[in-house]
Amino acid sequence: MAGSLLCLMKRQMPVLFEAEEACAGLFHKGAEEYVVLAGTLETGTQGFLIIADKLLPFAQDRALFLSILDRLNRDSLSGLHQLLEYSGGVIYLYKQIICFPQGLSQELFDQLLEGGIREFRQGLRYICQQLESVLTAARRSGGSRMGTDRN
Repeated sequence: MAGSLLCLMKRQMPVLFEAEEACAGLFHKGAEEYVVLAGTLETGTQGFLIIADKLLPFAQDRALFLSILDRLNRDSLSGLHQLLEYSGGVIYLYKQIICFPQGLSQELFDQLLEGGIREFRQGLRYICQQLESVLTAARRSGGSRMGTDRN
């Protein structure tokens, strides 16, 4: 995970926390704010996951945030490593998640992110509905409120 963490820091995103398989930070593009997750996929492929800003109010609640990511991983990211191999590393899933491989130039990263922001805006209502259902399920399954615990 050292490589992913370095990429987060290189893009000047403050890291919220590190988990065993992932680390998360905030990314600002104009007035827009996103949660960025860097992690390692099943085959060892590392990449960025940019998740719509609806998750930000919950980012400091480590247990709930991790349970949300776990649910998103189960529901939306199965087989992602296979898709990465065929797409060259840029994937759109349900207009809510974009995955970038490591090693992108800043210019290409910005171009891809601009396209992603358009996708986010077009699908914002769907994104919010999906995240609300994820949050509801996470709360029902016992996601606790841990305040500012980042350990």
